Amino acid sequence: MWTYQASMAAACTIVFGAAAPVAFASQPTTSRSWSDSALRGTQQLVLKARVRALRGELEVREGSESPADRRIARALGRGMPAEAFAPAALEAVALEDTVSRILDMGVGGVPKLVMEACGRYGLDPETVFDLAPSTHEDLPTTFRQYCEATDVATRPRLAHTLKSSRASRAQLEAVIEIAEQDGSEACRSALLAVLANDWSRRGRDYLYKMATAATDHNRQMEILKVLLSRRQFSLVPHQAMMDQTTDPAVLDRLAEIAEKAAMIGGDMEARQFLLSELGAPQPVRRELAVDIIARHDRTVRHAMRDQMLQAVRQETDAPTRAAMVKSLVHITMDNVNEFLVDILENDKALEVRIAAVEAISMVSGAPATVQMIGRLQALIDEDAPEALKTALADKLARVERAREKREQRKAERLKRMEDKGAPPDD
Repeated sequence: MWTYQASMAAACTIVFGAAAPVAFASQPTTSRSWSDSALRGTQQLVLKARVRALRGELEVREGSESPADRRIARALGRGMPAEAFAPAALEAVALEDTVSRILDMGVGGVPKLVMEACGRYGLDPETVFDLAPSTHEDLPTTFRQYCEATDVATRPRLAHTLKSSRASRAQLEAVIEIAEQDGSEACRSALLAVLANDWSRRGRDYLYKMATAATDHNRQMEILKVLLSRRQFSLVPHQAMMDQTTDPAVLDRLAEIAEKAAMIGGDMEARQFLLSELGAPQPVRRELAVDIIARHDRTVRHAMRDQMLQAVRQETDAPTRAAMVKSLVHITMDNVNEFLVDILENDKALEVRIAAVEAISMVSGAPATVQMIGRLQALIDEDAPEALKTALADKLARVERAREKREQRKAERLKRMEDKGAPPDD
């Protein structure tokens, strides 16, 4: 039977070795109002809240209790043990949960699972890698057989084995050495298959090396696709590739790699890179950075939003500024709406002002929307360019249609309640 005591003992054995702390290995069993699964879930929520606060995703006002501390206080009030929320205990539970999911999942998609767990709990991917065993004892031999095979019937079977195998550190080094000695295209493709199931720092760095050295566009995109699937990022080679390429597809793929690592994997270096891209020399890179940060605003919140808005305001290229403003449609916050109205009223470029109209978020029925409608209507009445007036009129018409549909749904809901004989809500 799974118990809190057994779980904590196993988790601490994973992190600390056989000599797990006595507090976790011999916690007394007492009558309580919480279950083992409830404690485990609370520990995970506390750890996630702490990690998000450290990244600046959760605002903690000075002198006020943090979200993690509030959860702990509620847990202690239910009788949960205080030692269960020590940093080492929280990390142990997160590691145990992650490794257990790896073993249950097999091989396919594991790097993505690991990086998402590391982003969620603040774990070190290298620690997780060392805890997950290899799935094929003789992987280097199989890899060599594939590279040397001449029988067309043999290679598919060996390829299937490679694609469904996870390498240990020693095996990965051996496989890389074999691939470098062989040098054939088939062997390099087989190496990519092995690296697709890996999330070690060594594997990540070697993928960047392969991508940087690739001269064929399709080959480079194939390598970057593996990096993307791993949700991993390394600043120096990534920055170098961004600076060296002018290929739009490669730039898009590199931006997506940074996006997944930053927003899903929680890589703070990747987040800082995205912020630095707000000042990149090429307009397309600045535009990509704003779009990524805006689309993930619910994740990054105020931690990155203010710098992004400042970059939009300071953008000197009007078409790029217009594209940036359009990206702000992903954010439904009053302060961003105020920013957009300011752009609408004061920007010198007509295309940017029209983009601001399109990006303004107005929730039907909200008090802020009523005020916004008045401000937009005032602009229509002024001596504004005809194209801007048309955009404003279209926006207001869409808001009005949304209001009418909302009222219609409300009336239909009340009618159904009346038909059922239930008293309508006020």
